[in-house]
Amino acid sequence: MSLTSPTTEQPRLIRRFSRPQLLAHLVVAITFFAMLWTGACLYSPALAAVMNRPSAKYWHLVSAIALGVGLFVIIILRPRAIGQVVREVDTFDENDRLWLRGGTKRLFDHKGAPEQGWLNAGQKHRHRQHRSGVGQTEPRALGP
Repeated sequence: MSLTSPTTEQPRLIRRFSRPQLLAHLVVAITFFAMLWTGACLYSPALAAVMNRPSAKYWHLVSAIALGVGLFVIIILRPRAIGQVVREVDTFDENDRLWLRGGTKRLFDHKGAPEQGWLNAGQKHRHRQHRSGVGQTEPRALGP
């Protein structure tokens, strides 16, 4: 005897990211790690044996150009998808206000939480802070 009936509904999957967003994340991840590695090779004499400076510099610049061009192409090819993300971040509705009023209890108990869209109110609030520069620190020099 089966414990689940054939009419049991499967949970509805929510698509977290669209194809342009996934592609943008992929472009950023690949180019970031390429620039991290080549930058480390340029900075550290110990890594000079792994990759010589001219090669590291060349691949670092190629990765930087690929990052800029890749993101530009994604924006040009799918402006509506990018616009949707911007609108979602900029739109605060009553459910978002209710979510924020829930405060820290949202960390431990999600029961009674109002329906949220792609981003919850806390994420939207953090995006707004980031854009306005609130909560960011100035970079500090590593040396004396």
